[in-house]
Amino acid sequence: VNSTFGEYSYGKHIPDRIKRINNECKSSLIHGYLDSDGCVCTDKLNRNTIEFVSINQGLLEDVQDLCFAL
Repeated sequence: VNSTFGEYSYGKHIPDRIKRINNECKSSLIHGYLDSDGCVCTDKLNRNTIEFVSINQGLLEDVQDLCFAL
């Protein structure tokens, strides 16, 4: 896992080859990240939002790429 995704806060990333996996696997990867470093919130207008937290901007952009791909 470390050799594919990196390690520690700043070293993690999602490689391009992982971004090309099937949609079911992408969804599972996003759900796993949501379970560990994310949350589902309801705003003042009663809309659900999903938020991810990380000090690693590149990792957040990688997760965003996966979300857009779905």
